[in-house]
Amino acid sequence: MLSLVVPMAIGYGLISVIASGHARLTMGERIAFSYPLGAAAITLEMALWPLLKIPYSFVGLVLPWIILGGVAVIVPKIRQHLKAPVTFQRWEPLSAVIAVWLVWKVFWLLAEIALRPINAWDAVAYWSLMGKIFFYESTWSPALASLTRGASQPLFNPLIQTWTALSLGAWNENWVQLPFAILFISLVAATGVKMERRGSSRSGWIAAGLMMGLPFAAMHAIVAYSDLPLAVFHGMAYLLLLIYLNEKDKRILVLSAIFIILSIWAKRHGIIYTGVWGVCVFLIDLKGEKIRSIPVGLWTMAGAGALFLAGLFWTRIGVIADWGWHMDRLSEIVPVLTARLFTYGHWNVLWALALWAPWLPFLLFALVTKTWLLCANWWTAAWMST
Repeated sequence: MLSLVVPMAIGYGLISVIASGHARLTMGERIAFSYPLGAAAITLEMALWPLLKIPYSFVGLVLPWIILGGVAVIVPKIRQHLKAPVTFQRWEPLSAVIAVWLVWKVFWLLAEIALRPINAWDAVAYWSLMGKIFFYESTWSPALASLTRGASQPLFNPLIQTWTALSLGAWNENWVQLPFAILFISLVAATGVKMERRGSSRSGWIAAGLMMGLPFAAMHAIVAYSDLPLAVFHGMAYLLLLIYLNEKDKRILVLSAIFIILSIWAKRHGIIYTGVWGVCVFLIDLKGEKIRSIPVGLWTMAGAGALFLAGLFWTRIGVIADWGWHMDRLSEIVPVLTARLFTYGHWNVLWALALWAPWLPFLLFALVTKTWLLCANWWTAAWMST
């Protein structure tokens, strides 16, 4: 429980301070976005901890945040930012039914984690293996990471598993998978509260239900792969970008930027999507005529393009070096990839909704799926790059 509560508290505090002011996020929105941000903050702290030559311990990692939290509570100017507006909307029968179904799905996610230890190939080969090594060595180092095949990847995945084990007091092959389920639930909640802000309580519950109903996403919530954290940080960055379009407050845009940068901390492929995010922000500013000079726009596009190209080189250098082998396999890969994207049940009703929504904007589900489709679209793109 502490492995969840501490990151949520850290994330809530960071969001409250960053997004303070007249365009405050609601209590529900802050809670929904809090765990991923707090988990990233904890793992970044763990990545820097070896510089102090201090071994990992739960108390040692939490103590600095307790001190910062105490300061935040004592200082009135900071304490006032922790308060958030709470919105209540009348429940409808449909919302209640979806809520019961969501609780049932969460129960089965947790039950599957409790009953099935780590067994996915990449997790066994390096993600969880690195986390276990870091836990028993009470630190991390490039030398320790090089003992596995994942040495070239960012450390969010193994360190969040190490953090979970530290909070439990022992390495548990089942429960170190818990953070990935909570990340998925956080994205479901964030999608719901975003749609509630946009439409109604019913819209929010339906959007959350649709997101929870993605079989492929639910599967990744229990396999300890880095694709899910990448998708969560990426999806939340765009949800915050949509909130920024409504609020026109640059602090919300800063939060969005933080989340998109954290996608790189989850998996190196995130640098590609950070470049795409930069292009989107440029186009939004261009449409709103906020860019006062052409050089600013050109620099924005150049920076985003550089990130995109750097990401392609970083993530695909092996493909470039062995291009002929991959070209020979394209005839095998493309049909399988196409079938799994469009004809398998991985994405549930995603493609049907994608076809319906643009043509029937007056129907309720078109409004409901606007945010969900955007999030799921980027999620799909994230996995297609791996």
